[in-house]
Amino acid sequence: MLLCLAVGASTAAAEPSGACASRRAGWASPADGTPELAVINRVGVAHGRELHWNGVRIDLATLRSYLQQVSRMAPLPFTILAPGPEADCGFLDAVRDEMEAALPCTRGACGEGAGHWGYAAMRPPPSDAEIDRIMNDMANAAMAAQNEAVAEAKPPKR
Repeated sequence: MLLCLAVGASTAAAEPSGACASRRAGWASPADGTPELAVINRVGVAHGRELHWNGVRIDLATLRSYLQQVSRMAPLPFTILAPGPEADCGFLDAVRDEMEAALPCTRGACGEGAGHWGYAAMRPPPSDAEIDRIMNDMANAAMAAQNEAVAEAKPPKR
């Protein structure tokens, strides 16, 4: 389940989102990543007040409904707010308010930002020393199992 959102254009001039306040305290960024194996919903705000939920254009009332449904899910999906460069700042704040009203955003349920969202729990590849240790442990375990099998295969002494 992904989430992107878009609402009709405003007649008032929109301040571009590049000038908008940054994400709120407690919200994740793309650098923080998403929880591993989480369902992710993406809310997009573009071209002033255009709102999308997982790529499908919706209105603010529909967003409110979707967020209420998400808030009752277990496990709780991770919701990303992805503002476009021309998003209306006031509308963007209204979307943030809706997300915070429905979800525990300050406890890891929400993120904001464009770009690639990798998994937060991804580990770097093992070092050469760690690979050598793992290979030695596997070889030792295989040798022990082989010695045990040989010992069990010998006929008992009379």
